[in-house]
Amino acid sequence: MVADPGGIPALSPAEIAVFWALLEHVEQLRRPLPGRRKRHMKDEKRVVEGFEKVLTRLVARVPPKQRLAGLAPEQRLAGLAPEQRLAGLAPEQRLAGLTEAQAVLALPDAMLRALSAEYIATLPRETQAAIRKRLGAASRRRPARRRKARSPSR
Repeated sequence: MVADPGGIPALSPAEIAVFWALLEHVEQLRRPLPGRRKRHMKDEKRVVEGFEKVLTRLVARVPPKQRLAGLAPEQRLAGLAPEQRLAGLAPEQRLAGLTEAQAVLALPDAMLRALSAEYIATLPRETQAAIRKRLGAASRRRPARRRKARSPSR
């Protein structure tokens, strides 16, 4: 209104009537008539529930890109399981930004066992210790059941 005082469109007669009726009700709530008590909400819980329903419907209409604008990445991802965070990413994208040692630790135990001792020796000591610990814990687990050999009749 300061930048363009004439910028607000004129209200229709019906809109003016609604405006004055609402203003009258608001004023009665803010300043009761002389001799009358101030009115309070009778059921605050119902008012809050109604507001939350309207807010939920309104937010559902806002496009996701607009809803997420201004949120930090941590806020956007809060509440998601790691699998949900990585869904849709190619393996290269999942490992982007990791050091070689971190990428090696991301490998499943079966692939770690396949790495040569010479290669593992080139990794930092902490990584070597983590690999030994994982593979040691894995070897203490119950071994997987072996498949039965197929009969030649098939």
